[in-house]
Amino acid sequence: MITKPQVVNRPHGLQWWSVRIAMAVCLLILGLGVIAWLVGQSAGSDLIKQYPALGQLVALSSNSQQVIAEKSGHDIALQQPELVVEAIHQLGETTSAVAQPPTLQIATTSPGLTPPFEVPAVAPSETPQVKPSPTPISSPTPSVPPDQQEFTLRTDFRDGKMIYVGVGGDIEGVVNPTLVVAPGTMVRAILVNGDGITHDLFFPDFDARTAEIGRKEQTAEVTFTVTADQVGTFVYYCTLPGHREAGQEGQFIVSER
Repeated sequence: MITKPQVVNRPHGLQWWSVRIAMAVCLLILGLGVIAWLVGQSAGSDLIKQYPALGQLVALSSNSQQVIAEKSGHDIALQQPELVVEAIHQLGETTSAVAQPPTLQIATTSPGLTPPFEVPAVAPSETPQVKPSPTPISSPTPSVPPDQQEFTLRTDFRDGKMIYVGVGGDIEGVVNPTLVVAPGTMVRAILVNGDGITHDLFFPDFDARTAEIGRKEQTAEVTFTVTADQVGTFVYYCTLPGHREAGQEGQFIVSER
């Protein structure tokens, strides 16, 4: 018995390519889905890393702080520098801390905890600067000035004699007056030319002498100090030649009064 061969009906060439394209599209869609799922898993992991779990401690920098709030909500105050963070209550919510004056504040809304309180910050200790005390300057002990006494003598020519005439005080108008001082006295002797003749005034025992003056009303003076041991009777006179012999001399006495 002769068996007839079975004829298999194969799809047309165009239909075969259509089936292949449809299968390729399905595979592409499936691949994109897998990629999208992997991307979602990675994004979720990054989100978990960025936002820690509720109640987890996080590190805060001194410039800008972010805090994940617990369910009950808290306010946090940080010091050095002091930072205050407002309460946040939702996952992913953030807040910034702003530096304020140095006080530490802690507040909570959780039941069973104490009300808000403040802890005063300890001011940094300062090393006191010790100012050097001024060195006392000892002032020199002022020396007691000796007693001072002044005499004025005026030259004159009378009755052929050259004389000294006292001016002022107890010797006013006295011819060749006696000058009396105490030991330790500073003496100032003033000579006034009253006759237009050259004269001077000399105390030889004290080496004190005025300049010579020759014009009328011209003056000269000399100052000297009598020491404590110079007690006695001395003289004064004019050193010009012949004047002392002509009568121009007097006594100078140093004595305790």
